Amino acid sequence: MFAGKTTALIREYNNINPFRKILVFKPQMDNRYSSSEIVSHNKKRIKAEIISHPSEIEDLLTPKINDIIIDELHFFPPDCYIYLEKLSKKGINITLAGLDWNYFESKPFATVANCLAIANIIVKLTAECDYKSEGNIIADRECNVPATKSAWKLGKLPKNVEDYIGGEEKYGSYCLWHYIPIKKEKN
Repeated sequence: MFAGKTTALIREYNNINPFRKILVFKPQMDNRYSSSEIVSHNKKRIKAEIISHPSEIEDLLTPKINDIIIDELHFFPPDCYIYLEKLSKKGINITLAGLDWNYFESKPFATVANCLAIANIIVKLTAECDYKSEGNIIADRECNVPATKSAWKLGKLPKNVEDYIGGEEKYGSYCLWHYIPIKKEKN
């Protein structure tokens, strides 16, 4: 999180030839900043179609569509690569963004891992580590090493899946050195 994935998607959208037809999608469960737009943490935004599963994309396709952009890929089921690969074989360029590591299960998001396996180009973005030492003699400073993991900051886990969705109020970004998986509390 906080590596600029959504900002990069919006930049990609703005850089696509204006004569090409683009469809932008986001998962239905992601309504943090908008229910009808992809919105970056720095509030840049583009209009998006809301879907629960990438198989719904076919209903919105026309022969004129050249490009598809999907944000928050990790919120979709692991089988979505099947549908995306079909679209790719039709000549549609697909740009995806999502988290690759599931903090709560301490393993990769299967959805993203499956899509990485069929991708032509992969760009992995990182944030800066949020770790700030508190009197540590060795490292009495901020870390600022590239952060490849995100972590829950609030302690007790929520009961509803929707309550996991959030930004910097709920998550921090950490390097491998400072990343510590949580111990799940029984609710």
